[in-house]
Amino acid sequence: MKNHLIPLVGAALLTFGAQFAAAAEVTIAWQGNKALAGVELQAFDTTVSSSEPVFDDYALRLSYTNLSNNSSFAAFCIAPLKGNSVLPEQYTKSAFGGDQGAHLASLYQVAYRANMDATQQAAFQLAVWEFTQEVPNASGVISFGTRTGNFHVNAPDSVLNLADSYVSDALNFKGHSAFSVFKLKNASYQDLVTAEITSAVPEPETFALFLGGLGAIGLLARRRTVR
Repeated sequence: MKNHLIPLVGAALLTFGAQFAAAAEVTIAWQGNKALAGVELQAFDTTVSSSEPVFDDYALRLSYTNLSNNSSFAAFCIAPLKGNSVLPEQYTKSAFGGDQGAHLASLYQVAYRANMDATQQAAFQLAVWEFTQEVPNASGVISFGTRTGNFHVNAPDSVLNLADSYVSDALNFKGHSAFSVFKLKNASYQDLVTAEITSAVPEPETFALFLGGLGAIGLLARRRTVR
């Protein structure tokens, strides 16, 4: 069984994509976990085994440093069958496309925060795995959910329920995600997903204030016209 230490960092995550948009190969070094103590869980992939967990450890956000300029970024695991390296390793960076990329971009939009606690980090990791590990059944349908499908988890209900809400919110998200997601791939160690804010999406409150401002401007313009 492989042990996997999973994802850390904070707002610096959002700078990674912009810093390396033109680079295909990057060398990164793991810097540790975001939280000192995480949430223990067991993840099962029934395409491999229905009884032996593919992950049996703490699920957390990971912190990495890009060694070309010593910048920090956060990432989450997308390959629980592989271990994490404690030594610097070279990864291939590419855009995360297709349905998986769209789901992950929505997930970051609805659930990612720089100041996540351990429960939120674990739940976000499980949601990432749901979108990257689940495969279609015989009818071609993918069953998303931490307790169903070919990839399921034993963990506290607080984590499972939150992860399922993240997955549901991401699937139901119909707007434009401000995030672009990227895959970091290594032949020997766990692949990673990281994200970059690529566009500004105003908060609903901000948009309402903007509309209110337009209304006030229109009212003033009308008064001046009447005069």
